[in-house]
Amino acid sequence: MRAQVYRNLNSAAWSIRQRVNGRWLVVSRAQVVRMTKVTVRHSESGRQKVLQDGRRNVHCWAVGEIQSAAGVEPYRGRNITFFLPKRNTLPWRKGARQVIYNPKKHRTLTYADTGSPFVKANAAVFKSDGTMWVDQ
Repeated sequence: MRAQVYRNLNSAAWSIRQRVNGRWLVVSRAQVVRMTKVTVRHSESGRQKVLQDGRRNVHCWAVGEIQSAAGVEPYRGRNITFFLPKRNTLPWRKGARQVIYNPKKHRTLTYADTGSPFVKANAAVFKSDGTMWVDQ
């Protein structure tokens, strides 16, 4: 099932949003999330608010198909409806690259090693230490 994932800086976990009755709602938080068919979405107006006010807000997130998650907790009693396979089905190879985001330096997510914009990946792992790693 299609979902959105972003780092929740208040809870030090990854928030998972799904479409419920036509709206994207947080359904759970997880320590580790694995996704396929990953793209990135962001709101430039949200980023500008961060730069002007200095207050954090959710304005950048990843969209993809959740394959597995660990340390999952329902959010506000909502049902967790995404499919979790019994085994890891990610097509993972050596050479994964870290993706970072700093709204003060870049408009979107970038590769940590080159600073070039991240657009999409075949697979991604959102780790418990707050890092995001992608496999092209």
